[in-house]
Amino acid sequence: KVSNDTLYFSNVYSYLVYVKATVQADSWIKKSALLQTTPLGSGMWFGAMDWNGLDFVVSNAQAQKVYKIDGTTFNVYDSVSVAQTATGLAITGTDTWLCDPPADKKLHRINATTGATLFSSTSAPERPIMLATQGNDIWMIDDEGDMYTYSTLTDNFTLKHAGLGIQGGGTMFRPDMVIKDGYAYVCLFTSVIKLSLSTYMVEETYVLDATAGYAIGIAHNGSAFYTINLDVNSFATGTPVLSLNKIEL
Repeated sequence: KVSNDTLYFSNVYSYLVYVKATVQADSWIKKSALLQTTPLGSGMWFGAMDWNGLDFVVSNAQAQKVYKIDGTTFNVYDSVSVAQTATGLAITGTDTWLCDPPADKKLHRINATTGATLFSSTSAPERPIMLATQGNDIWMIDDEGDMYTYSTLTDNFTLKHAGLGIQGGGTMFRPDMVIKDGYAYVCLFTSVIKLSLSTYMVEETYVLDATAGYAIGIAHNGSAFYTINLDVNSFATGTPVLSLNKIEL
């Protein structure tokens, strides 16, 4: 895989990186700015995140719940139980969509008030892991690292690019993504990558503030990027401590 000035080779035995000698290494990775952090207390409201126009909506695969965080006060004020082990979440209009990779290869539209499943899509070629919204379409990265779009109007999956090299990670913490101005921004624990949706190449990598913990979800509320962050040490004790962070990339 080629990304900017770096060439990657990988197989089951080794991982090799070849770099042009003339590239300035300090220009490869940029630092994001932490503009605001809001403590969210201790709970299970961490995972994939999206913006519904009023609130941040977060799914947690372990609790099998979808939470709402008030977009003004940043208080966690609502939750609903769902049937899906939702590693990915996307909002299209007033509809909430989840995936359930342990169970199937479908996307599921749920009732945001009751949690009931209203509709299940046709099966994708592989298991969806990450979801993001663009109009009536949902962009999806599956567990093979391939990227598709799903039309909520026609119930069809379209392959956009195979072999991105971005996969779902472990079973406990999954990456998340958001679409903004022709790019997919994918949060990968301590960094965010900026992936072009025209060339399907990574154009920038941003390191997140080291004090914030793992970024588990990412969303854009129309004016700024936000991540939901987990203190990993607190998670190990069984009382996960969370924050909602406004960032600048």
